[in-house]
Amino acid sequence: MILRILREAGLPRLLATAFIAAVAATPAWSANSASGTTVITMAQGNSVAITITPTTETMTQDVVAPGADWAYQSSAQTWFPAGVTDGWVYTPAGTAGCTKAAVTTFKGSWGLTAYYTLAPAASPVAVYLAPVGTSCTVPTSAAIALSTNSASPTTLQSGLNKSQTEYYYLLVTSTTGNPIGATTTITITYTAQ
Repeated sequence: MILRILREAGLPRLLATAFIAAVAATPAWSANSASGTTVITMAQGNSVAITITPTTETMTQDVVAPGADWAYQSSAQTWFPAGVTDGWVYTPAGTAGCTKAAVTTFKGSWGLTAYYTLAPAASPVAVYLAPVGTSCTVPTSAAIALSTNSASPTTLQSGLNKSQTEYYYLLVTSTTGNPIGATTTITITYTAQ
C-alpha cells in the first residue's frame, strides 16, 4: 500500500523501496531504559545536641531554708564522696532528685564531661555529681568531684551509644567550712562528644 502511494506520488520503484526499507529499519521507540539523578550536597552540621535540666537554679547557703529545690544534709549520705560530711543536695519537689543531660546524637560512641566555674572565683565552693544512669534513682556509687578547669573537665561517663538521657544527683559543699563571702554564681558546663 505504501509502495503504491509512493509510486503514485512519482517516486521511482527503486527509490520508493529504499525509503520503505529505511522507515521499517528505524524503530518507533529506540530507548529501552532511561535514568535520572538526585544530587544531595551534605554539609557538616551538629552531630550532637544536649539539653540540661535544670538550666537555672537559686539557692541560699542556709542550713534551714536553702531554697525550694534544695535541702541541707547535715550528715554524709551513702553517695557522698569520701571526706564530705555535709552539703546542699538538689531536691526538686522536696525529695532528693536528679539533674539530667539529654543528648541527641547519631554517634555510636561518645562521652560526657563536665566542669564548673565560680564567680567570684575565690568562693569556697565545691560541686559534685553522682551518676545514676538512665533513670533517676538513688546513686549506688560515690559522687564525682567536678573540675574547675575547662581544659581538663571531669569525665562523667564514656562509651555511650546514640541518643540517651543521663541522670545525676547534685551536691554543693563548702570547701573551707566557712560561709561564702558574697553571692556566688556556679556554672556547670556539660560537654557530649
